[in-house]
Amino acid sequence: LCYALILRHTQNQTYRNILNALNPTLIDSDLITQHGGVESFEIGLYGCSEMVNEGFRALVQQGVVRRRVSEDSAMMERINANKATPDDNERLAKNGKYLHGAFYLGSPEFYQWVREQGQQHNTLGMQRVSQVNSVTGEHYHLEKEQRLYPRFINTCMMATPFGGAVSDTLPDGRVVSGVGGQYNFVSMGFNLPNARSMLLLRAVRQQGQQQISNIRWTLGNVTVPRHLRDLLITEYGIADLRYATDAECVKRVLAITDESAVDELIAEAVSSLKLSPNNTSEKSELSGQLAADNNADQIVNALAPFRQSGDLLDYPLGSDFTDTEQRLVRALSLLKTAMSSKKDMLSMLTKAVFAKKVDSEAIARMGLANPKSVKEHLYQRLLNVALAQTSD
Repeated sequence: LCYALILRHTQNQTYRNILNALNPTLIDSDLITQHGGVESFEIGLYGCSEMVNEGFRALVQQGVVRRRVSEDSAMMERINANKATPDDNERLAKNGKYLHGAFYLGSPEFYQWVREQGQQHNTLGMQRVSQVNSVTGEHYHLEKEQRLYPRFINTCMMATPFGGAVSDTLPDGRVVSGVGGQYNFVSMGFNLPNARSMLLLRAVRQQGQQQISNIRWTLGNVTVPRHLRDLLITEYGIADLRYATDAECVKRVLAITDESAVDELIAEAVSSLKLSPNNTSEKSELSGQLAADNNADQIVNALAPFRQSGDLLDYPLGSDFTDTEQRLVRALSLLKTAMSSKKDMLSMLTKAVFAKKVDSEAIARMGLANPKSVKEHLYQRLLNVALAQTSD
Protein backbone atom coordinates (compact mmCIF):
# COMPACT_ATOMS: atom_id res chain seq x y z
CA LEU A 1 0.00 0.00 0.00
CA CYS A 2 2.72 2.49 0.97
CA TYR A 3 4.76 1.59 -2.08
CA ALA A 4 1.72 2.08 -4.34
CA LEU A 5 1.24 5.56 -2.89
CA ILE A 6 4.92 6.31 -3.49
CA LEU A 7 4.66 5.09 -7.08
CA ARG A 8 1.60 7.25 -7.61
CA HIS A 9 3.45 10.32 -6.37
CA THR A 10 6.97 9.81 -7.72
CA GLN A 11 6.44 7.64 -10.82
CA ASN A 12 2.92 8.52 -11.80
CA GLN A 13 2.99 7.15 -15.34
CA THR A 14 4.31 3.79 -14.11
CA TYR A 15 1.54 3.75 -11.51
CA ARG A 16 -1.07 4.36 -14.20
CA ASN A 17 0.47 1.70 -16.43
CA ILE A 18 0.21 -0.88 -13.64
CA LEU A 19 -3.43 -0.03 -13.00
CA ASN A 20 -4.19 -0.25 -16.71
CA ALA A 21 -2.49 -3.64 -16.92
CA LEU A 22 -4.67 -4.94 -14.09
CA ASN A 23 -7.91 -3.29 -15.26
CA PRO A 24 -8.06 -0.93 -18.26
CA THR A 25 -11.35 0.59 -17.09
CA LEU A 26 -10.34 1.33 -13.50
CA ILE A 27 -8.74 4.77 -13.85
CA ASP A 28 -11.77 6.31 -15.55
CA SER A 29 -14.34 4.60 -13.31
CA ASP A 30 -16.68 6.73 -11.21
CA LEU A 31 -15.33 5.16 -8.03
CA ILE A 32 -11.76 6.27 -8.73
CA THR A 33 -12.55 9.69 -10.17
CA GLN A 34 -14.94 10.58 -7.33
CA HIS A 35 -13.17 9.03 -4.35
CA GLY A 36 -9.45 8.81 -5.01
CA GLY A 37 -8.02 9.85 -8.33
CA VAL A 38 -4.66 8.76 -9.70
CA GLU A 39 -2.75 12.05 -9.86
CA SER A 40 0.37 12.90 -7.87
CA PHE A 41 -0.36 14.50 -4.50
CA GLU A 42 -0.36 18.30 -4.71
CA ILE A 43 -1.04 19.02 -1.03
CA GLY A 44 0.15 15.74 0.45
CA LEU A 45 -1.46 13.45 2.99
CA TYR A 46 -1.82 13.61 6.75
CA GLY A 47 -1.09 10.27 8.43
CA CYS A 48 -2.79 9.01 11.58
CA SER A 49 -2.38 5.42 12.75
CA GLU A 50 -2.48 3.45 15.99
CA MET A 51 0.84 1.92 14.94
CA VAL A 52 3.34 3.91 12.88
CA ASN A 53 5.86 1.70 11.07
CA GLU A 54 8.50 1.69 8.34
CA GLY A 55 5.95 2.40 5.62
CA PHE A 56 5.11 5.77 7.10
CA ARG A 57 8.78 6.71 7.17
CA ALA A 58 8.99 5.99 3.44
CA LEU A 59 5.84 8.04 2.80
CA VAL A 60 7.34 11.01 4.64
CA GLN A 61 10.70 10.70 2.92
CA GLN A 62 9.11 10.50 -0.52
CA GLY A 63 6.93 13.56 0.06
CA VAL A 64 3.58 11.77 0.19
CA VAL A 65 2.84 12.48 3.87
CA ARG A 66 3.44 16.19 4.38
CA ARG A 67 0.09 17.92 5.08
CA ARG A 68 0.38 19.43 8.55
CA VAL A 69 -2.49 19.76 11.01
CA SER A 70 -2.89 21.75 14.19
CA GLU A 71 -4.54 21.06 17.54
CA ASP A 72 -6.33 24.42 17.21
CA SER A 73 -9.79 23.56 15.89
CA ALA A 74 -10.75 27.10 14.90
CA MET A 75 -7.48 27.55 13.04
CA MET A 76 -7.92 24.27 11.15
CA GLU A 77 -11.40 25.36 10.14
CA ARG A 78 -10.06 28.61 8.72
CA ILE A 79 -7.26 26.81 6.88
CA ASN A 80 -9.63 24.28 5.32
CA ALA A 81 -11.98 27.08 4.24
CA ASN A 82 -9.08 28.94 2.58
CA LYS A 83 -9.49 31.75 5.12
CA ALA A 84 -6.22 31.28 6.98
CA THR A 85 -4.47 34.36 8.31
CA PRO A 86 -0.71 34.85 7.88
CA ASP A 87 -0.38 34.00 11.56
CA ASP A 88 -2.32 30.74 11.01
CA ASN A 89 0.02 29.70 8.23
CA GLU A 90 3.09 30.58 10.27
CA ARG A 91 1.88 28.64 13.31
CA LEU A 92 0.98 25.62 11.18
CA ALA A 93 4.39 25.56 9.50
CA LYS A 94 6.16 25.98 12.83
CA ASN A 95 4.20 23.60 15.08
CA GLY A 96 1.88 21.54 12.89
CA LYS A 97 2.25 17.76 12.63
CA TYR A 98 1.92 15.65 9.49
CA LEU A 99 1.89 12.28 11.30
CA HIS A 100 0.27 11.12 14.53
CA GLY A 101 0.59 7.68 16.09
CA ALA A 102 -0.13 5.93 19.37
CA PHE A 103 3.07 3.90 19.19
CA TYR A 104 5.99 3.50 16.80
CA LEU A 105 7.46 0.14 15.82
CA GLY A 106 10.29 -0.65 13.41
CA SER A 107 13.99 -1.23 12.82
CA PRO A 108 16.89 0.54 14.56
CA GLU A 109 17.10 2.85 11.53
CA PHE A 110 13.42 3.63 11.96
CA TYR A 111 13.90 4.59 15.62
CA GLN A 112 16.82 6.82 14.66
CA TRP A 113 14.56 8.54 12.14
CA VAL A 114 11.89 8.99 14.81
CA ARG A 115 14.46 10.56 17.14
CA GLU A 116 15.63 12.94 14.42
CA GLN A 117 12.07 13.89 13.52
CA GLY A 118 11.15 14.29 17.16
CA GLN A 119 13.82 16.93 17.66
CA GLN A 120 11.72 19.20 15.45
CA HIS A 121 8.40 20.71 16.47
CA ASN A 122 6.57 20.31 13.15
CA THR A 123 6.88 16.65 12.21
CA LEU A 124 5.61 13.74 14.33
CA GLY A 125 3.22 13.60 17.24
CA MET A 126 1.97 10.98 19.69
CA GLN A 127 -1.60 10.66 20.87
CA ARG A 128 -3.60 8.30 23.03
CA VAL A 129 -5.02 5.23 21.32
CA SER A 130 -8.49 6.49 22.22
CA GLN A 131 -7.87 9.70 20.29
CA VAL A 132 -6.29 8.05 17.26
CA ASN A 133 -8.99 5.38 17.03
CA SER A 134 -12.09 7.45 17.70
CA VAL A 135 -13.71 10.69 16.62
CA THR A 136 -16.96 10.44 18.60
CA GLY A 137 -15.81 12.18 21.77
CA GLU A 138 -14.93 15.72 22.74
CA HIS A 139 -12.40 16.06 19.91
CA TYR A 140 -14.89 15.40 17.11
CA HIS A 141 -14.85 18.88 15.59
CA LEU A 142 -11.04 18.99 15.63
CA GLU A 143 -10.72 15.49 14.15
CA LYS A 144 -13.23 16.41 11.44
CA GLU A 145 -11.07 19.33 10.38
CA GLN A 146 -7.81 17.38 10.60
CA ARG A 147 -9.05 14.30 8.75
CA LEU A 148 -10.34 15.70 5.48
CA TYR A 149 -11.58 13.12 2.97
CA PRO A 150 -10.22 10.36 5.20
CA ARG A 151 -9.55 6.82 4.01
CA PHE A 152 -9.46 4.15 6.70
CA ILE A 153 -7.58 1.08 5.48
CA ASN A 154 -7.50 -2.34 7.14
CA THR A 155 -6.84 -5.94 6.17
CA CYS A 156 -9.00 -8.91 7.07
CA MET A 157 -8.86 -12.71 6.76
CA MET A 158 -12.23 -13.52 5.21
CA ALA A 159 -15.38 -11.69 4.13
CA THR A 160 -18.89 -12.41 2.93
CA PRO A 161 -20.59 -11.13 -0.22
CA PHE A 162 -22.57 -8.81 2.05
CA GLY A 163 -19.54 -6.99 3.45
CA GLY A 164 -19.15 -8.65 6.83
CA ALA A 165 -15.56 -9.56 7.65
CA VAL A 166 -13.49 -11.50 10.18
CA SER A 167 -9.96 -10.58 11.17
CA ASP A 168 -9.27 -12.21 14.50
CA THR A 169 -11.03 -15.55 15.07
CA LEU A 170 -11.36 -18.81 13.15
CA PRO A 171 -14.74 -20.60 12.81
CA ASP A 172 -13.81 -23.02 15.62
CA GLY A 173 -13.18 -20.16 18.04
CA ARG A 174 -9.39 -20.10 17.91
CA VAL A 175 -8.16 -16.53 18.22
CA VAL A 176 -5.33 -15.78 15.80
CA SER A 177 -5.08 -12.03 16.25
CA GLY A 178 -6.32 -9.20 18.38
CA VAL A 179 -8.97 -6.95 16.91
CA GLY A 180 -6.86 -3.89 17.65
CA GLY A 181 -8.39 -0.73 16.28
CA GLN A 182 -9.93 -2.31 13.19
CA TYR A 183 -13.56 -1.90 14.20
CA ASN A 184 -12.86 1.67 15.29
CA PHE A 185 -11.24 2.61 12.00
CA VAL A 186 -14.09 1.05 10.03
CA SER A 187 -16.69 2.89 12.07
CA MET A 188 -14.83 6.19 11.59
CA GLY A 189 -15.46 5.69 7.89
CA PHE A 190 -19.10 6.36 8.71
CA ASN A 191 -18.61 9.01 11.41
CA LEU A 192 -16.72 11.60 9.37
CA PRO A 193 -17.89 13.46 6.24
CA ASN A 194 -16.51 12.26 2.90
CA ALA A 195 -14.88 9.27 4.60
CA ARG A 196 -14.51 5.75 3.21
CA SER A 197 -13.56 2.49 4.89
CA MET A 198 -11.51 -0.05 2.93
CA LEU A 199 -11.08 -3.70 3.85
CA LEU A 200 -8.34 -5.52 1.95
CA LEU A 201 -8.03 -9.30 1.68
CA ARG A 202 -6.66 -11.95 -0.62
CA ALA A 203 -9.39 -13.63 -2.64
CA VAL A 204 -7.82 -17.04 -2.04
CA ARG A 205 -5.29 -18.63 0.26
CA GLN A 206 -3.12 -21.68 -0.27
CA GLN A 207 -3.83 -24.58 2.07
CA GLY A 208 -1.51 -27.41 1.08
CA GLN A 209 -2.31 -28.07 -2.57
CA GLN A 210 -5.75 -26.51 -2.32
CA GLN A 211 -6.80 -22.97 -3.01
CA ILE A 212 -9.39 -21.92 -0.44
CA SER A 213 -11.59 -18.92 -1.12
CA ASN A 214 -11.56 -16.16 1.47
CA ILE A 215 -14.92 -14.96 0.19
CA ARG A 216 -17.35 -17.13 2.17
CA TRP A 217 -21.14 -17.14 2.13
CA THR A 218 -21.16 -17.28 5.93
CA LEU A 219 -18.55 -16.75 8.64
CA GLY A 220 -18.23 -18.47 12.00
CA ASN A 221 -17.29 -15.19 13.67
CA VAL A 222 -17.47 -11.55 12.61
CA THR A 223 -15.14 -8.66 13.41
CA VAL A 224 -16.78 -6.06 11.15
CA PRO A 225 -20.57 -6.42 10.75
CA ARG A 226 -22.32 -6.19 7.41
CA HIS A 227 -24.05 -2.92 8.26
CA LEU A 228 -20.63 -1.24 8.17
CA ARG A 229 -19.90 -2.50 4.67
CA ASP A 230 -18.09 -0.13 2.38
CA LEU A 231 -15.17 -0.85 0.04
CA LEU A 232 -13.99 -4.46 -0.19
CA ILE A 233 -10.76 -4.96 -2.14
CA THR A 234 -9.04 -8.12 -3.40
CA GLU A 235 -6.31 -8.68 -5.96
CA TYR A 236 -9.06 -8.78 -8.58
CA GLY A 237 -10.60 -5.39 -7.96
CA ILE A 238 -12.77 -3.17 -5.79
CA ALA A 239 -16.36 -3.79 -4.71
CA ASP A 240 -18.25 -0.69 -3.59
CA LEU A 241 -20.84 -2.01 -1.13
CA ARG A 242 -21.93 1.18 0.60
CA TYR A 243 -25.67 1.80 0.16
CA ALA A 244 -25.94 -1.29 -2.07
CA THR A 245 -28.73 -3.85 -1.82
CA ASP A 246 -27.89 -7.45 -0.94
CA ALA A 247 -28.28 -8.50 -4.57
CA GLU A 248 -25.99 -5.69 -5.71
CA CYS A 249 -23.44 -6.64 -3.05
CA VAL A 250 -23.43 -10.26 -4.21
CA LYS A 251 -22.82 -9.29 -7.84
CA ARG A 252 -20.10 -6.77 -6.98
CA VAL A 253 -18.25 -9.16 -4.66
CA LEU A 254 -18.50 -11.97 -7.21
CA ALA A 255 -16.63 -9.66 -9.58
CA ILE A 256 -13.61 -9.66 -7.23
CA THR A 257 -13.80 -13.34 -6.23
CA ASP A 258 -11.46 -16.02 -7.55
CA GLU A 259 -12.93 -18.06 -10.40
CA SER A 260 -12.71 -21.25 -8.32
CA ALA A 261 -15.35 -20.01 -5.88
CA VAL A 262 -17.76 -18.22 -8.21
CA ASP A 263 -20.14 -21.05 -9.09
CA GLU A 264 -20.55 -22.16 -5.47
CA LEU A 265 -21.31 -18.61 -4.34
CA ILE A 266 -23.80 -18.13 -7.15
CA ALA A 267 -25.55 -21.34 -6.08
CA GLU A 268 -25.70 -20.10 -2.49
CA ALA A 269 -27.06 -16.75 -3.66
CA VAL A 270 -29.79 -18.41 -5.70
CA SER A 271 -30.65 -20.79 -2.87
CA SER A 272 -30.96 -17.83 -0.49
CA LEU A 273 -33.01 -15.83 -3.03
CA LYS A 274 -30.35 -13.13 -3.31
CA LEU A 275 -30.16 -13.84 -7.04
CA SER A 276 -33.15 -14.83 -9.10
CA PRO A 277 -33.38 -18.62 -9.58
CA ASN A 278 -35.08 -18.08 -12.94
CA ASN A 279 -32.57 -15.65 -14.41
CA THR A 280 -30.27 -18.24 -15.96
CA SER A 281 -28.72 -15.73 -18.36
CA GLU A 282 -27.59 -13.55 -15.48
CA LYS A 283 -26.05 -16.52 -13.68
CA SER A 284 -24.36 -17.75 -16.83
CA GLU A 285 -23.00 -14.30 -17.63
CA LEU A 286 -21.58 -13.84 -14.13
CA SER A 287 -19.99 -17.29 -14.03
CA GLY A 288 -18.59 -17.22 -17.55
CA GLN A 289 -17.17 -13.73 -17.34
CA LEU A 290 -15.47 -14.25 -14.01
CA ALA A 291 -14.10 -17.67 -14.92
CA ALA A 292 -12.21 -16.03 -17.75
CA ASP A 293 -10.66 -13.23 -15.70
CA ASN A 294 -10.24 -13.94 -12.01
CA ASN A 295 -7.29 -16.25 -11.56
CA ALA A 296 -3.73 -15.99 -10.31
CA ASP A 297 -2.19 -16.47 -13.76
CA GLN A 298 -3.97 -13.39 -15.04
CA ILE A 299 -2.47 -11.28 -12.22
CA VAL A 300 1.01 -12.77 -12.67
CA ASN A 301 0.96 -12.18 -16.42
CA ALA A 302 -0.35 -8.63 -16.06
CA LEU A 303 2.37 -7.68 -13.60
CA ALA A 304 5.23 -9.64 -15.19
CA PRO A 305 6.59 -6.70 -17.26
CA PHE A 306 6.76 -4.52 -14.14
CA ARG A 307 8.51 -7.26 -12.18
CA GLN A 308 11.07 -7.61 -14.97
CA SER A 309 11.64 -3.85 -15.17
CA GLY A 310 12.22 -3.62 -11.40
CA ASP A 311 9.17 -1.44 -10.76
CA LEU A 312 7.57 -4.16 -8.60
CA LEU A 313 9.84 -5.89 -6.10
CA ASP A 314 9.25 -8.46 -3.36
CA TYR A 315 10.43 -5.95 -0.75
CA PRO A 316 10.00 -2.50 -2.32
CA LEU A 317 10.64 -0.63 0.94
CA GLY A 318 13.74 -2.60 1.81
CA SER A 319 14.39 -5.70 3.90
CA ASP A 320 16.84 -7.18 6.39
CA PHE A 321 17.09 -10.16 4.03
CA THR A 322 20.08 -10.14 1.70
CA ASP A 323 19.47 -10.71 -2.03
CA THR A 324 20.56 -14.32 -1.56
CA GLU A 325 18.14 -14.81 1.35
CA GLN A 326 15.31 -13.30 -0.66
CA ARG A 327 15.92 -15.89 -3.38
CA LEU A 328 15.92 -18.60 -0.72
CA VAL A 329 12.60 -17.40 0.70
CA ARG A 330 10.93 -17.97 -2.67
CA ALA A 331 12.58 -21.35 -3.19
CA LEU A 332 11.86 -22.68 0.30
CA SER A 333 8.24 -21.54 0.04
CA LEU A 334 7.91 -23.56 -3.15
CA LEU A 335 9.39 -26.63 -1.46
CA LYS A 336 7.03 -26.25 1.49
CA THR A 337 4.04 -26.19 -0.85
CA ALA A 338 5.32 -29.17 -2.84
CA MET A 339 5.78 -31.24 0.33
CA SER A 340 2.03 -31.18 0.97
CA SER A 341 1.40 -33.18 -2.21
CA LYS A 342 2.86 -36.63 -2.91
CA LYS A 343 2.52 -36.02 -6.64
CA ASP A 344 4.36 -32.68 -6.56
CA MET A 345 7.01 -33.99 -4.19
CA LEU A 346 7.64 -36.99 -6.47
CA SER A 347 7.97 -34.62 -9.42
CA MET A 348 10.48 -32.51 -7.49
CA LEU A 349 12.47 -35.61 -6.50
CA THR A 350 12.57 -36.78 -10.12
CA LYS A 351 13.87 -33.42 -11.28
CA ALA A 352 16.37 -33.38 -8.41
CA VAL A 353 18.16 -36.43 -9.84
CA PHE A 354 19.29 -34.37 -12.83
CA ALA A 355 19.48 -30.98 -11.13
CA LYS A 356 22.53 -28.80 -11.59
CA LYS A 357 23.79 -26.20 -9.18
CA VAL A 358 22.19 -22.89 -10.24
CA ASP A 359 22.87 -20.60 -7.28
CA SER A 360 26.11 -21.27 -5.40
CA GLU A 361 25.55 -18.41 -2.95
CA ALA A 362 22.13 -19.69 -1.91
CA ILE A 363 23.38 -23.25 -1.58
CA ALA A 364 26.26 -22.05 0.59
CA ARG A 365 23.93 -19.93 2.72
CA MET A 366 21.99 -23.10 3.56
CA GLY A 367 25.21 -24.93 4.47
CA LEU A 368 24.86 -27.34 1.55
CA ALA A 369 27.89 -26.32 -0.54
CA ASN A 370 29.73 -29.52 0.43
CA PRO A 371 27.11 -32.14 1.32
CA LYS A 372 28.46 -35.04 3.35
CA SER A 373 25.49 -37.40 3.61
CA VAL A 374 22.90 -38.80 1.24
CA LYS A 375 20.29 -36.62 2.92
CA GLU A 376 22.33 -33.47 2.40
CA HIS A 377 22.95 -34.36 -1.24
CA LEU A 378 19.20 -34.80 -1.71
CA TYR A 379 18.46 -31.49 0.05
CA GLN A 380 20.97 -29.70 -2.15
CA ARG A 381 19.45 -31.09 -5.33
CA LEU A 382 15.88 -30.30 -4.23
CA LEU A 383 16.93 -26.78 -3.38
CA ASN A 384 18.56 -26.42 -6.80
CA VAL A 385 15.27 -27.40 -8.44
CA ALA A 386 13.32 -24.91 -6.37
CA LEU A 387 15.83 -22.12 -7.00
CA ALA A 388 15.65 -22.77 -10.74
CA GLN A 389 11.86 -22.70 -10.73
CA THR A 390 11.61 -19.48 -8.73
CA SER A 391 14.38 -17.52 -10.41
CA ASP A 392 13.26 -14.32 -12.16
